[in-house]
This record gives sequence, C-alpha cells and structure tokens, in this order.
Amino acid sequence: MAQPGLLEKINKRYNAAKAYRRNIDKDIKLNLSFYLNRQWVTYDPNFNRVIDLAPPKGKPRITANLIMPVVRIEYAKLTKNTPAFTVVATTSSQDDITKAKACSQFLEYKWSVDCYEEVFEAALLWALVAGTGFVKVYYDPSAGPVYNGEALGDVTVDYCSPLEMFIDPFARSLDEASWVIHARVRPVEYIEAKYGVKVSSEQVESLAAIGIHGEFKTSVTEGAIPAALVKEYWERPSAVVPRGRYAVVSGNKVLYESENPYADICPIPFVSMVHIPVPGRLFGDSVVTHLRQVNVAYNKLKSDIVESTTKLTNPPLFAPANAFLKPPEFSPGEVCYYNPLIPGKIDQLKLEPFPPHTMNVLMRLIQERDDISGVNEVSRGIVPRGVRSGDALAHLSEQDEIRLAVTARNYEAMIGKAMTMVLWLAREFYDLPRTIRVLGENSQREAVLFKSEDIPPDADVRVEAGSTLPKSQAREQQFLLGLWDRQIITDPRLVLRFTHYGSAQELLGDIELDTSQAQRENTRMSEGEQVVVEDYHNHMVHLAEHNRYRKTVDFERLPPERRDLFRQHVSAHQQYLMMQGGVLSGAQQTGSRPNGADQVGRSA
Repeated sequence: MAQPGLLEKINKRYNAAKAYRRNIDKDIKLNLSFYLNRQWVTYDPNFNRVIDLAPPKGKPRITANLIMPVVRIEYAKLTKNTPAFTVVATTSSQDDITKAKACSQFLEYKWSVDCYEEVFEAALLWALVAGTGFVKVYYDPSAGPVYNGEALGDVTVDYCSPLEMFIDPFARSLDEASWVIHARVRPVEYIEAKYGVKVSSEQVESLAAIGIHGEFKTSVTEGAIPAALVKEYWERPSAVVPRGRYAVVSGNKVLYESENPYADICPIPFVSMVHIPVPGRLFGDSVVTHLRQVNVAYNKLKSDIVESTTKLTNPPLFAPANAFLKPPEFSPGEVCYYNPLIPGKIDQLKLEPFPPHTMNVLMRLIQERDDISGVNEVSRGIVPRGVRSGDALAHLSEQDEIRLAVTARNYEAMIGKAMTMVLWLAREFYDLPRTIRVLGENSQREAVLFKSEDIPPDADVRVEAGSTLPKSQAREQQFLLGLWDRQIITDPRLVLRFTHYGSAQELLGDIELDTSQAQRENTRMSEGEQVVVEDYHNHMVHLAEHNRYRKTVDFERLPPERRDLFRQHVSAHQQYLMMQGGVLSGAQQTGSRPNGADQVGRSA
C-alpha cells in the first residue's frame, strides 16, 4: 500500500530538481549537439530543446568539428590503462589479508566477465562531454548465474546519463543528498512486465535518447513503441523515515513502494564524477562548454571564405530587368542569351577576395581552442620544434599529464566507490557461494568458490592514484629492469616477455606467488614451526613480507621463542642475498638487530 501523498511528494521534488537543473541541461544538450557535429543550432528555452538554424538560401554551412578531437585525446589517455584497484585489509591479521585477497580476485573477475570497464568508460565519456558522469550500483534478482532453472541474482553496475539524474538541489555532493530520482523513459510493455501495472503512454522528452551513441534526438512521441517516464525514487534514512524509502512511479501511479532496501549499506546507490569541478555545485562543467563559441566563430568564418571563393569562381552578372531570355545557372561554359533590344549593359560583378589576414584569424581560433583545452603538440604525439633531448620531451609529457590529474583522480575515485558498493551489496545479498576463476599459483586460471563471508563488513576498495594515466613504455621497461637489478624479479623469461610481448598480469602474478609463499611461512612460524630458507626463494619479496608482519600487533603478542624463529629465518634470507650480491635496504636490515636491542625496545 502506497503511503498517502507519496506520489505528490515525489513529483514535487522531481519538478524542483528539474527547475534547478534548467541551465545545466542547456549546456549538456548543446555540448552533445556540438560533439556530434550538429553545430548550426540554437537553444529554445521555452521547450528546453536544441533546434536547427535555417541558413539563408544559397549560404554554405561548413562544419569543422574542433571539439571531438579534444574529447577523443583526453578520453583515449584516461582509458589506455586498466585501473589498479585493491581491497584494503581491515587489520594486518592473516585472516583479514586472506579475505582482502579473495575480494580483490572477486572484483577482478567481475571486472572482466561483467564488462565493468565499458560501464565506467561510458560514464567517463559523459563527464568529458556533459561535465558529469554517473554510475548506478544495484542488486538485480534476475541477473547472475542460473541454478535449478532460477537466477541467483547479482550485483549490477550501469552508467546513467546526467539528464536522467534529478538530485536534491541543496546537496553539494551525492553524500549530502537526502534523495535522488532516477528518471528514464521505458516502453509501457516493459513497465507492465516488470511491475504488473498498466500505464498510459506519454509524449515526454527522451532523457535516454539524447545520448552519445547513435542518432541525436530531442524528443520521443507516441508511435510504434508507446513509452512513459519512470521515476525511481531513493530517499536516505532520517528521523522522519528511519529506514528510508524506495518507490517507483510513472504518470499518476505508484508502481512500487517500500523501505530503502540499501538503508544500512548505500542508501543512495549512485556514484558521480565531474570533469571540471564547480565550487558549491554537484554537477560539473566541461571544456566543451567553453569551446562552443570558438567553434561557432571558426565555422562562420570558414563558411564565408568558401562562399567568397565560390563567387570568385562563378561571379554573378549585372543586367537590366528582363534582359536575359533564360535565368543564368552559373555553370561552367554556360552561354547566357539576352535580348539586345533592351537598353543597358551586361557585366560581371567585381569581387574582391578575402584579405590574407583571415587565414591568420582561422589559425588563431585553432590556437584559442588549444589554449582553452590544454591540448598541445605533445598531447597530439608531435615533438615540439627545437626539442632534441629525450629528457626534455619526457618532462613536457609529464607536464602535459598534469592537466589530466584532476579528471583522473575523479575517475579513479568513482571506480573505487562503485567497487566498494559492489562488495557491500554482494555481502548483503549473496545467499549461495559463487564460482569465479582466478589466477592460481601455477599462473593458470582456477575455479574457486567465493562466499559472502569472505567480504569484511567494512570492505574498502582503493584505486591506485595515477593508474589510469598513460605511462611511457620506455619508462615502464626501465622500471622493470630496475626490479630485475634488485632481484625482486628473478625469472629472465618473464622480463623478456614483458619488455616486448608480455603483460602486467604475468608480472604481478609472479610476485603474488612469492608473496603468498612468504605469507604462508608467516603463519607457520607464528604457530611455532621452523621454516627452512631455500636458495630458490625470492629473498627480497620474502624479506619485505616477513618484516611487514613483524611490525604488526599480532607479532608482538607472540612468545619470545616464536619471535626468535622469525629473526633466524630473516637472517638466513639476508645471508643468501649477500652471497648473491644483493643490496639490502634499511627496511630489510631491521631483522638483523641484536637480541638485546629487541629486549630494550620491548621494555621501553
């Protein structure tokens, strides 16, 4: 039973958010229009839509899209690398580390199988063009693997157009929003099949059809596929509604109403990112907004130049009225017949070509585009004139990437928050274990069971800062060779494959194998078992893991004889390294302190 007044409340809040977003919608729709090469347009504020400008008869309209290359360069740079995300362990105990590792494997599996990358890249493209991109994370009971003919349900990640999002106007971020409405046009057949309620079709503005992919549209009307606007309402828990509220309405009907199913997890299951932050405003700005005027001036001037060139090629004729027997067509080689009895002279119009400085104006507009967007020769992969040093070029590339740092940080934060929500929802709604394929210790994909109990209640996903930014291949190879020199990597075949044809997953898989082995040794020595150091061990990685564990509270609680096992084991690794010519860092030498120093530290 729907709460009395709920429909009116939702519609009132929807209209308030729509009025607040009116000017933002204007920029979003014009940005989309210019990005899709529809630039001879204007905005009709009465109907909130983009309309075409009717040119004078015979007037050329040249459209040179200066905006799309800028967006494509930034989009390509931010999507070149796969984000490196990890699950942070709650404590340094072996159980929490194991759970964090299992969660990381689960997210990597979902990333590849459920095509999460495409979803986040679509949200990124919305942010670059429209200023703001949104991602929705929710549990879908009809998704996931099928067991006994029924779907087990799964966590779904989907991107949302900013034109679909109607957010609390007083909120400066989604964390402050007390409610959010996700409005989307749906076929009436879909609404009846999902909610069991028949609704009337509407003539509404298509919030989903005004998209980047496909034909640009401004409205959808009743036709072959009747549709209606569906508003999905999410309200955060408060003193008025302790468990929050979730409702779906369409037209004048409430299709579904209940408490917020994610009240204790993520009451507002949306994550956003902005391209250019605007102080005090949830919706961001886009560089496309500031490039539109430059593109308009460029297109107008270029069209005038083309028109002038056309007239110079076929100049018009001056003649007395009714002198021509047939109107001239100005085609090449045309013979114009006239009546010689009509007095007057027939002559060609004298046209002056455009002055040379107009070309300089065109070049200046291109430079203005580059100055506003930050795109330069280095961004386009061109070596600037006068630069001969490789170090200087690397410095210029690094400075060029600084421009992307804010957008990359927002993009990485969006991915981290969304993936954290995926873990929270999986912990809440996964009733049965799921089979996932992970990279095993033998570098082969293995099937393992993932359970909701493997997810800590306060699971947190972090995306490595700068992992989405492009990196120089030469710099990566130099870094890899540095790992080889420090004997962190000991397999020469892996180095050769990675420098030419390998992948980062092979490198990380090899290091993960050594890390897992060292962590198992930590567990065995904590239980009082003496572990023998072998010559084939990766001593650098083992030392790092053993010393990391010795800094934890769990190690300090061990009996003295078991701490001595760690000390002897670490000394054996150090002796192997010295025999192999390895270099020990300060952190790795901490294990060779005399016993007396350790006793003083404990007594202090």
